[in-house]
Amino acid sequence: MSLDDNQTSIDELLDRAVRACNRGDRVATNSLAGQVLAVDHGNTDAEDLLAASDGHGEIR
Repeated sequence: MSLDDNQTSIDELLDRAVRACNRGDRVATNSLAGQVLAVDHGNTDAEDLLAASDGHGEIR
């Protein structure tokens, strides 16, 4: 897998995690963000998703 492919996969996982967060699915959000962090340690977007509290507006 090339660096560009890896970044695309990370971006796709983050997009899916944001959608899950916005619909209130914390289990999916945490799982997807965890997958990102497994390959991109310290990814701030994934860390933010894990830290986001339930029911406080939409994540973009």
